[in-house]
Amino acid sequence: MVSTSIRKAFEEFDVDGSGTLSAEECLAILTRGATGEKSGDGHDRGRCWEIIQDFDKNGDGVLSIEEFVEAFEMFMLDEDEFQNGAAPAEPDDDEDDEPAALPAQPAAQPVGATVTSPPPPAAPKAAAPAPRAYSGFPIEGPGFKMHAPEAWACLGVKVMKKTWEKSIEADCRGQSAKIRDGWSLDSKSRRYAIRWATDPQPMREWDREADGASIRVPEQTKLGFDLTFCSYMPLASPVALLKKAKPAGPVLIMATTHLVDLYLEVDGVRQTDGHICCGEGEMTNESAIANARSAVPSDLEDAIEKALRDGPPGEGGMAGQPWATLVGKELGEEAHIIHLPLIAADLESACISESESYGPMLLHKFSELLSSVGAGKHKWSLRLSWRGVVHNERLLIEGQFDGGINVQPETYMKKDPNFKAIVEGLMEQAHVVYDQPGLSCTFELDVPAKWVGSGPERFAEQMNPHFKGDVEEYCLIALRCASRGASANQALTVISRVGTPAHIVLDGYTWAGGLTEHSSYDEAFERFMAWGLWYNPDDNSDDADGVMVKFWCTKYTRKGGQPVSQDWESENIGMFKCVAQRIKNKNVRAAIERDASIWNA
Repeated sequence: MVSTSIRKAFEEFDVDGSGTLSAEECLAILTRGATGEKSGDGHDRGRCWEIIQDFDKNGDGVLSIEEFVEAFEMFMLDEDEFQNGAAPAEPDDDEDDEPAALPAQPAAQPVGATVTSPPPPAAPKAAAPAPRAYSGFPIEGPGFKMHAPEAWACLGVKVMKKTWEKSIEADCRGQSAKIRDGWSLDSKSRRYAIRWATDPQPMREWDREADGASIRVPEQTKLGFDLTFCSYMPLASPVALLKKAKPAGPVLIMATTHLVDLYLEVDGVRQTDGHICCGEGEMTNESAIANARSAVPSDLEDAIEKALRDGPPGEGGMAGQPWATLVGKELGEEAHIIHLPLIAADLESACISESESYGPMLLHKFSELLSSVGAGKHKWSLRLSWRGVVHNERLLIEGQFDGGINVQPETYMKKDPNFKAIVEGLMEQAHVVYDQPGLSCTFELDVPAKWVGSGPERFAEQMNPHFKGDVEEYCLIALRCASRGASANQALTVISRVGTPAHIVLDGYTWAGGLTEHSSYDEAFERFMAWGLWYNPDDNSDDADGVMVKFWCTKYTRKGGQPVSQDWESENIGMFKCVAQRIKNKNVRAAIERDASIWNA
């Protein structure tokens, strides 16, 4: 049913009395201030056409009153503003102008608070409108933590044409989608689950709930034991809701998640080692922090390092120092799962993409803990907590820009001084997950003596069986460029010096058979992915650590729109640095013997 005030506003702007609103009539809604003077420009006109295209269901080029009501609800415009004949005015687009003076602001709100951007001065009103609600969920009160009840209520917030929950469903892919759907999680009765596996294929057996389980770790398997946590909502959750952010609210501001704290008890004894897990094997926390800077996007490096050094601001069941903090490059924006490889013989079969940055060190630290605890049956209690950061250079938001109006985060920052102030306030805070049921489990674990004191080893990657080019030719190319550039720099984080690698493995990257070609106006190149294997240059014994580095081999023929002629070079992998992994000398030798029939360095 259309309210009287909305119908009255519709009729006022329906100048020709046609019962519909044309683009010109919509323009009057966007641009007419309280004085009734028009101030629209080309941007406003283009925006009007975008609105009509988005909400004109029958395709007649105008908005009926029903279509107008839907647009009204999507933009969450205040009815009282329509009664006064204006939508909120927007600041000038001129970057050099000083921001327009704002009316006196209320006292600072708690970080994460639900915030409404103030309208510019207007004619006095009899009373402020009542707070709005989204799909039955009132978003009011003090600020909220990640995954707090207020954050879950944001699932019902409409961001343009669909709720945030629908947006989540569209964005959930890969392993996250497979597990979330396979475990039948939902937003109400079953939000979280923690399950276990001892199968060589991680997370294959989905019917094993960890809480209350009695688990016997098998002796003859590459993967001894792992746990997997899954959430219906992404780990990165809202920490603030701006109801009317200009130019096209509402907007959800998310905390990007890269840190997970593990709180652990064994036979009732709290473990507070405070390990930081990022990288390989026997690293110190300082080395792990240095690795963490490589495992996260470059514009978050300082924020993540600060969070690691400050430690978690835990409370309640998560107070005090955790047993370990994991740094995961794959936990950032759309992840729903936390994979915990704990017991394994082979690092490669134990870790998946979500755990590859912290999994090797987590396995090593858990092996040390098992040596302290001893073989046999023990009672284990695990609680998960994760932390997020808000950063204006990598702002994670859900808002109208997702729905076709093309309002990007930087536009919000520019057009709405209050939005910018809120983001800057959120950047100074530590954002933690809300402590609630479903984030913990208690189980009995029976560990054979075989797994006590014997940590996992890393074996060389397999040669790509689908590689379309000449294997020996491309191995020799990789051999030439591995000793310089990005790959060599990462190798030096593990060994003291690098020369020509002892061996090359073409990565099992099957897209286009391992070879990719790209051509655009700006650049053109041929590329493939490879692993370089080096012995330890200072110790030739079998158990000394060498290094295995994954890198791109790239040959550019055009850069910056100009033809270039240059040799192959090693490059980082996207926004992340090359992957450097420890591998024992004996396993480098084994890889050379294994691939002898394919090629020899």
